[in-house]
Amino acid sequence: MQKLQLYISSVNNNPTLAQFQRVDLFKDETVSISLSIQNIKKPDKIFTEFTQTFTIPASKINNKLFEHYYNFDITNGFDARNKREAKIELNNILTDINAKKHYLGAVYDLYAPKIITPPNPAGEWNKYHILIDQKNNYGYVKLNDLTINEFQLRGEKWDSLYAKSKFNKSDDFPYLGDKRWYDFGKFSEGYICFQDHPGKSYFKNIKIRELE
Repeated sequence: MQKLQLYISSVNNNPTLAQFQRVDLFKDETVSISLSIQNIKKPDKIFTEFTQTFTIPASKINNKLFEHYYNFDITNGFDARNKREAKIELNNILTDINAKKHYLGAVYDLYAPKIITPPNPAGEWNKYHILIDQKNNYGYVKLNDLTINEFQLRGEKWDSLYAKSKFNKSDDFPYLGDKRWYDFGKFSEGYICFQDHPGKSYFKNIKIRELE
């Protein structure tokens, strides 16, 4: 069963990914998307303009998003005369982006990236630079020379975020075995691991420099 979600831009022109807001839908909302064999063979070409009508509930989120849509003379209201860019999500692809803590550049489930920027598409290399500075309690993530996340490695903020994360609830994940996540983030030294999550990942030109 496909799960559908709708996002609409909160600004009129050139929205960033972070400026899309999730719209509440009825649970039985459906939409049909038809793709040809040619589309599937070229997945980078399947996105196009189309019109789709949605029926939405009068929820708190929707009322705030479409505030005063009936009267465009009201300042800071939703002006229905202007088109807004929208995105359709299938199976929670954008939910993680909205939450950000599971998106590219995040310290998984703790620190969300401060800047949401798309990586280079499949078939092109991305440059990834990760700094972990234990002495100054500081870390960052750069994607293609752009700093997309900065974070502390310990302290009150780390402890607070850790307490709310999945790593503080490892008893809920019995498949982890006896090791679990009890020591997550507690050590200043350790091994470096590369993983895919899920699918295939490719790495090259890996360089590691020890800080003084």
